[in-house]
Amino acid sequence: MPQAIFAVDFSEDTKSIVAFRSLEGETVELAAPVPISETVEDWLALLAEGMAATLQRALLECLPSIELAAFPSMLVCAAENIAFCQVRAQRHST
Repeated sequence: MPQAIFAVDFSEDTKSIVAFRSLEGETVELAAPVPISETVEDWLALLAEGMAATLQRALLECLPSIELAAFPSMLVCAAENIAFCQVRAQRHST
């Protein structure tokens, strides 16, 4: 399973994964459900892609936000690292 995923939540019919949970217990709804197939490697690859796409979109929402409590801590940490790097880059460019 991808590193950020501790557990997953299934759709009511259990045919797709609709969210993932971190070890800290935070739940992140996937941008699009991931269908489960009989080939584990296939749906795991789709889950990894879906997780990355969901986190990327959420990170873009998180970066300009002042309401950081609305986002999972994994996104807040990433946003803080990006902001730190941007400040450092600006200081070095002047």
